[in-house]
Amino acid sequence: PTEEPECEYECLVCIDTFPESKMVETECGHRYCEVCINKVFDNACSGQGVFPPKCCRPVSFTVADSLLKKATRDRTMERAKEWIEKSPVYCFEPFCARFIPSDTFHNNEGVCPKCHRKTCKFCKKMAHGGHPCLEDPEDVDVIAMANREGWKRCVQCHFLVEKIEGCEHMVCKCGHEFCYQCEKSWRDCLGEC
Repeated sequence: PTEEPECEYECLVCIDTFPESKMVETECGHRYCEVCINKVFDNACSGQGVFPPKCCRPVSFTVADSLLKKATRDRTMERAKEWIEKSPVYCFEPFCARFIPSDTFHNNEGVCPKCHRKTCKFCKKMAHGGHPCLEDPEDVDVIAMANREGWKRCVQCHFLVEKIEGCEHMVCKCGHEFCYQCEKSWRDCLGEC
């Protein structure tokens, strides 16, 4: 028994002929070789306006997956995650500016997958390390309350401090000592304000 030769088809783009196993057939019935389907996906990743990959209609990732190179597959998945975000966040570092997926955020801070710096979800600048962000509606409310109540902010770490009783000498959790009255460093004031 001899094996029947595999059917060959013409690639829609390069017009070369390939065995069926080395091609993908899109939902609209067109066939692409490995090189050309990778180009279709790579081109679609070049901008949000040309995404998702298309032939006559969008090409399903699962249809093309068997012939996609790892780099093309990874880039396509990353772009899909990025462009479905309602409010995407990018690394605050201008020389990086990599997309930070929302599922990597913890306490409104996202770690860049490339440079590992933390970016604030609200102001899109360097993360505040647990300190209030003026773009976060909840933090804005807390800051307004602090202003109404007369709370002070440590000049070193910006942590809010409320004096309940005692003298004006404050020791913040960061170790900075300051005068609650004038907010100067304690060694500069010594309670003489």
